[in-house]
Amino acid sequence: MKKQTRAMNPEQKQERQQEILSAALALFEETDFEAVSMAGVAKKAELAKGTLYLYFATKEALFLAVLTQAFQEWFAGLDAGLAQVSAALSVDDFIRMVCESLQARTSFVRLVGIVHSVLERNIDYDTAVAFKQMLGEKMAATAGRIEAVLPGVPAGQGQRILLHLYAFLIGLQNLSAPAPVVARVLNEPGLAVFRVDLMDELSVVLRAYLQGLQST
Repeated sequence: MKKQTRAMNPEQKQERQQEILSAALALFEETDFEAVSMAGVAKKAELAKGTLYLYFATKEALFLAVLTQAFQEWFAGLDAGLAQVSAALSVDDFIRMVCESLQARTSFVRLVGIVHSVLERNIDYDTAVAFKQMLGEKMAATAGRIEAVLPGVPAGQGQRILLHLYAFLIGLQNLSAPAPVVARVLNEPGLAVFRVDLMDELSVVLRAYLQGLQST
């Protein structure tokens, strides 16, 4: 049954928007981005499809908002972990903290994997600015905590560490989640090298990257 009451004040609009984001995330957790429709999200949120478009002009804008919320939650968790560190972290301890923070957020990681190739392709200028500003602000806030706990990391490099982590995650997520036909192909003899475990490979590249950064 569709909700008939129109959201009038800011609090009601915020609540309605959160209902939409939660519905979109719930559907994404069950399937892939291509299979989720705006009509399906509206039905899940018990709203008219037209109401959905009052909040988000496109499916990509909707899921970029889902990703924005997921980024905010991930940064908050990482910041909380870093704030509890009372002594310098080894590279391996830092990598373990990062990987554990990501393992519990599979939908977040999947959305990161399509942010540049899909989500940013059908949004307006203001939406793009808001997303990049949010990401930049979160990176800047977390960067200092990283520099404080990782010995040997040059001052001012915390943001670049997060930028490179972002890039590694995008690439490795795509490699670790091939299309069904490619997944079958990778069972052929001699193709095992292309079967990627996301967290294992992320640990490898982060370790090499951070150790190299510490040695400069």
